[in-house]
Amino acid sequence: MKRKIREAGFSPKGEKMYKNEKNTLEDFEELFKNYQGFLRKASSQNYLRPLQEEAYAQAVLSFCEAFRKFDRRAGVPFAGYVKAKINGDLYTLFKKHRRNWQRELYTDSSDTAENFLTQLTFASPENAIVAKHSLLAALQQLSSRQRLIIKYTIILQYTQKETAGILRISQQAVAAGKKKALSELRKIILR
Repeated sequence: MKRKIREAGFSPKGEKMYKNEKNTLEDFEELFKNYQGFLRKASSQNYLRPLQEEAYAQAVLSFCEAFRKFDRRAGVPFAGYVKAKINGDLYTLFKKHRRNWQRELYTDSSDTAENFLTQLTFASPENAIVAKHSLLAALQQLSSRQRLIIKYTIILQYTQKETAGILRISQQAVAAGKKKALSELRKIILR
Protein backbone atom coordinates (compact mmCIF):
# COMPACT_ATOMS: atom_id res chain seq x y z
CA MET A 1 0.00 0.00 0.00
CA LYS A 2 2.79 2.41 0.89
CA ARG A 3 4.50 1.64 -2.41
CA LYS A 4 1.34 2.54 -4.37
CA ILE A 5 0.97 5.76 -2.42
CA ARG A 6 4.61 6.67 -3.06
CA GLU A 7 4.29 5.86 -6.81
CA ALA A 8 1.24 8.10 -7.08
CA GLY A 9 3.23 11.03 -5.70
CA PHE A 10 1.90 10.81 -2.14
CA SER A 11 3.95 10.63 0.97
CA PRO A 12 3.24 8.01 3.63
CA LYS A 13 4.71 10.54 6.06
CA GLY A 14 1.78 12.81 5.28
CA GLU A 15 -0.60 9.93 5.90
CA LYS A 16 0.85 9.32 9.37
CA MET A 17 0.93 13.02 10.15
CA TYR A 18 -2.78 13.40 9.41
CA LYS A 19 -3.63 10.82 12.06
CA ASN A 20 -2.97 13.43 14.75
CA GLU A 21 -6.09 14.58 16.51
CA LYS A 22 -5.56 18.29 15.89
CA ASN A 23 -4.84 19.72 12.48
CA THR A 24 -2.48 22.62 12.87
CA LEU A 25 -1.07 25.10 10.41
CA GLU A 26 2.30 23.34 10.61
CA ASP A 27 0.63 20.05 9.62
CA PHE A 28 -1.02 21.74 6.66
CA GLU A 29 2.22 23.38 5.52
CA GLU A 30 4.13 20.10 5.68
CA LEU A 31 1.38 18.19 3.87
CA PHE A 32 1.17 20.90 1.23
CA LYS A 33 4.93 20.63 0.62
CA ASN A 34 4.62 16.85 0.31
CA TYR A 35 1.79 17.14 -2.24
CA GLN A 36 3.37 19.83 -4.45
CA GLY A 37 4.55 17.25 -7.00
CA PHE A 38 1.13 15.70 -7.28
CA LEU A 39 -0.58 19.09 -7.62
CA ARG A 40 1.74 20.05 -10.49
CA LYS A 41 1.35 16.67 -12.18
CA ALA A 42 -2.44 16.67 -11.87
CA SER A 43 -2.79 20.20 -13.23
CA SER A 44 -0.48 19.62 -16.21
CA GLN A 45 -2.35 16.70 -17.75
CA ASN A 46 -2.74 16.90 -21.53
CA TYR A 47 -6.42 17.85 -21.49
CA LEU A 48 -5.69 20.72 -19.09
CA ARG A 49 -2.78 22.27 -21.04
CA PRO A 50 -4.78 25.24 -22.43
CA LEU A 51 -5.72 26.28 -18.89
CA GLN A 52 -2.73 25.04 -16.90
CA GLU A 53 -2.41 28.03 -14.55
CA GLU A 54 -6.10 27.97 -13.70
CA ALA A 55 -5.91 24.20 -13.25
CA TYR A 56 -3.02 24.52 -10.80
CA ALA A 57 -4.93 27.15 -8.81
CA GLN A 58 -7.97 24.83 -8.75
CA ALA A 59 -5.78 21.93 -7.59
CA VAL A 60 -4.42 24.01 -4.70
CA LEU A 61 -7.93 25.10 -3.70
CA SER A 62 -9.16 21.51 -3.89
CA PHE A 63 -6.26 20.39 -1.69
CA CYS A 64 -7.09 23.05 0.92
CA GLU A 65 -10.75 22.06 0.86
CA ALA A 66 -9.88 18.37 1.16
CA PHE A 67 -7.62 19.09 4.14
CA ARG A 68 -10.37 21.08 5.82
CA LYS A 69 -13.20 18.61 5.16
CA PHE A 70 -11.36 15.32 5.64
CA ASP A 71 -12.96 13.05 8.24
CA ARG A 72 -10.69 10.19 9.27
CA ARG A 73 -13.61 8.41 10.93
CA ALA A 74 -15.01 7.64 7.46
CA GLY A 75 -12.26 5.05 7.01
CA VAL A 76 -10.93 6.55 3.79
CA PRO A 77 -7.16 7.15 3.54
CA PHE A 78 -6.23 10.80 3.31
CA ALA A 79 -4.09 10.25 0.20
CA GLY A 80 -6.95 8.62 -1.70
CA TYR A 81 -9.42 11.28 -0.60
CA VAL A 82 -7.13 14.11 -1.74
CA LYS A 83 -6.39 12.44 -5.07
CA ALA A 84 -10.06 11.85 -5.83
CA LYS A 85 -11.04 15.38 -4.77
CA ILE A 86 -8.36 17.09 -6.87
CA ASN A 87 -8.88 14.96 -9.98
CA GLY A 88 -12.65 15.37 -9.75
CA ASP A 89 -12.46 19.14 -9.38
CA LEU A 90 -9.97 19.43 -12.26
CA TYR A 91 -12.20 17.39 -14.53
CA THR A 92 -15.18 19.57 -13.58
CA LEU A 93 -13.12 22.65 -14.48
CA PHE A 94 -12.24 21.10 -17.84
CA LYS A 95 -15.88 20.26 -18.60
CA LYS A 96 -16.91 23.85 -17.84
CA HIS A 97 -14.31 25.21 -20.27
CA ARG A 98 -15.15 22.55 -22.87
CA ARG A 99 -18.80 23.64 -22.87
CA ASN A 100 -17.68 27.23 -23.45
CA TRP A 101 -15.37 26.19 -26.28
CA GLN A 102 -18.17 24.22 -27.93
CA ARG A 103 -20.53 27.19 -27.68
CA GLU A 104 -17.94 29.37 -29.39
CA LEU A 105 -17.56 26.83 -32.19
CA TYR A 106 -21.27 26.49 -32.81
CA THR A 107 -22.00 30.21 -32.83
CA ASP A 108 -19.29 30.79 -35.45
CA SER A 109 -20.54 27.97 -37.68
CA SER A 110 -23.50 29.76 -39.24
CA ASP A 111 -21.89 29.55 -42.69
CA THR A 112 -23.56 27.25 -45.17
CA ALA A 113 -22.33 25.98 -48.50
CA GLU A 114 -24.31 28.72 -50.26
CA ASN A 115 -22.77 31.49 -48.11
CA PHE A 116 -19.34 30.03 -48.70
CA LEU A 117 -19.86 29.98 -52.44
CA THR A 118 -21.06 33.59 -52.51
CA GLN A 119 -17.80 34.66 -50.88
CA LEU A 120 -15.72 33.20 -53.71
CA THR A 121 -14.32 35.84 -56.01
CA PHE A 122 -13.80 35.30 -59.73
CA ALA A 123 -12.68 37.49 -62.62
CA SER A 124 -16.23 38.16 -63.79
CA PRO A 125 -19.75 37.63 -62.43
CA GLU A 126 -20.48 35.15 -65.25
CA ASN A 127 -17.49 33.01 -64.28
CA ALA A 128 -18.59 33.13 -60.64
CA ILE A 129 -22.08 31.88 -61.53
CA VAL A 130 -20.71 29.07 -63.70
CA ALA A 131 -18.18 28.07 -61.02
CA LYS A 132 -20.82 28.05 -58.28
CA HIS A 133 -23.20 25.90 -60.30
CA SER A 134 -20.49 23.48 -61.35
CA LEU A 135 -19.26 23.19 -57.76
CA LEU A 136 -22.81 22.66 -56.44
CA ALA A 137 -23.44 20.05 -59.14
CA ALA A 138 -20.17 18.32 -58.27
CA LEU A 139 -21.06 18.33 -54.56
CA GLN A 140 -24.44 16.75 -55.36
CA GLN A 141 -22.64 13.84 -57.05
CA LEU A 142 -20.82 12.94 -53.82
CA SER A 143 -22.30 10.56 -51.29
CA SER A 144 -24.18 12.12 -48.36
CA ARG A 145 -21.37 11.14 -45.97
CA GLN A 146 -18.74 12.76 -48.21
CA ARG A 147 -20.85 15.91 -48.49
CA LEU A 148 -21.10 16.10 -44.70
CA ILE A 149 -17.35 15.60 -44.33
CA ILE A 150 -16.67 18.38 -46.86
CA LYS A 151 -19.23 20.63 -45.15
CA TYR A 152 -17.72 20.24 -41.68
CA THR A 153 -14.01 20.10 -42.53
CA ILE A 154 -13.79 22.64 -45.35
CA ILE A 155 -16.81 24.90 -45.26
CA LEU A 156 -17.34 25.13 -41.49
CA GLN A 157 -13.63 24.58 -40.78
CA TYR A 158 -14.01 22.02 -38.01
CA THR A 159 -11.03 19.83 -37.25
CA GLN A 160 -11.12 16.21 -38.33
CA LYS A 161 -11.47 15.17 -34.70
CA GLU A 162 -14.49 17.44 -34.16
CA THR A 163 -16.05 16.23 -37.41
CA ALA A 164 -15.54 12.64 -36.32
CA GLY A 165 -17.34 13.38 -33.05
CA ILE A 166 -20.27 15.04 -34.82
CA LEU A 167 -20.65 12.28 -37.43
CA ARG A 168 -19.87 9.52 -34.90
CA ILE A 169 -17.14 7.98 -37.03
CA SER A 170 -13.41 7.62 -36.50
CA GLN A 171 -10.97 10.40 -37.26
CA GLN A 172 -9.27 8.11 -39.79
CA ALA A 173 -12.59 7.66 -41.60
CA VAL A 174 -12.96 11.44 -41.79
CA ALA A 175 -9.45 11.85 -43.22
CA ALA A 176 -10.00 9.08 -45.78
CA GLY A 177 -13.46 10.39 -46.69
CA LYS A 178 -12.16 13.93 -47.15
CA LYS A 179 -9.29 12.74 -49.34
CA LYS A 180 -11.60 10.64 -51.50
CA ALA A 181 -14.24 13.39 -51.76
CA LEU A 182 -11.69 15.99 -52.86
CA SER A 183 -10.28 13.57 -55.41
CA GLU A 184 -13.75 12.93 -56.83
CA LEU A 185 -14.52 16.68 -56.89
CA ARG A 186 -11.35 17.30 -58.90
CA LYS A 187 -12.31 14.59 -61.40
CA ILE A 188 -15.88 15.93 -61.77
CA ILE A 189 -14.90 19.59 -62.11
CA LEU A 190 -11.96 19.02 -64.48
CA ARG A 191 -13.99 16.84 -66.90
